[in-house]
Amino acid sequence: GHVYARPAAIAVEAAGKQGFYWEMLMEVFQQRSEWAYVNSDDLLTERLAKIFLDASDEKGNKEQFLADLKDESLGAKIDADEKLVREDGLNSTPSIIIDGMDIDFAHSNESTVNILTDAIEKALEK
Repeated sequence: GHVYARPAAIAVEAAGKQGFYWEMLMEVFQQRSEWAYVNSDDLLTERLAKIFLDASDEKGNKEQFLADLKDESLGAKIDADEKLVREDGLNSTPSIIIDGMDIDFAHSNESTVNILTDAIEKALEK
């Protein structure tokens, strides 16, 4: 639902091509205020490149990352994933389903570990 969600997802995939998928994923969430409210595509690209360098601890190839942001196959992968998510009726990140049960993080004061542990225990009881 966010205007820059797709480009951010593509950036995570682009980082993954260099072996920094999980690091970039975490940085995109942690540095959301750095990219989510920019007012131009050029500024967005600049911010995502900085986040990539942070995520890769300056070990990633920035030029390759910027080229990969334009890789249409990454956009197609994101589009396919989004289609599956919509078909499953999900609409937020993160969305986790355990044994058919949608785990709701947004409306809970419990820790993530407790929420997941409870859901797994309920699934195992079946």
